[in-house]
Amino acid sequence: MGCDCIRFRSPVTSVAGLVALVEPSKAILPRLSVVERDVSQWRTLLRCPDCSSFWIEEYPWSELHGGGAAVLLPVPDGDPEAYFRSTATMVASLRRRHDDAEFLAKLGAEVGPEVCRDPGCDRRRITASVCCRLHHFQMVRGGVPSAG
Repeated sequence: MGCDCIRFRSPVTSVAGLVALVEPSKAILPRLSVVERDVSQWRTLLRCPDCSSFWIEEYPWSELHGGGAAVLLPVPDGDPEAYFRSTATMVASLRRRHDDAEFLAKLGAEVGPEVCRDPGCDRRRITASVCCRLHHFQMVRGGVPSAG
């Protein structure tokens, strides 16, 4: 019967890449065998019996009912078990970068004329806030935006 694994082996570097893998993952998943599970992270290392490629099943939208859609991420050649353990936060990092950028875009420009109320900051405030974009982000989301 063969497999379609080779068609979906490109590295995933964005949330758009994750979305693009949802449907192919549904087609590939039933043929794969479980190698290792990490139940604390909702992740599974899988192997294709036809082409011997390895995949990681993850749930990038785990906040949705039922864990959201699963995606299969290709594992590069090498030691699949080590890669599985070393990439536990990869999807979370992609999501955070995407979500932070989306939130910052919604904040809009620093228009002032008033300056940010954070002590020592001389940037202008954004509309509907007393803070600049960065300090409003920190106040609402905590921490600094992810670089991306």
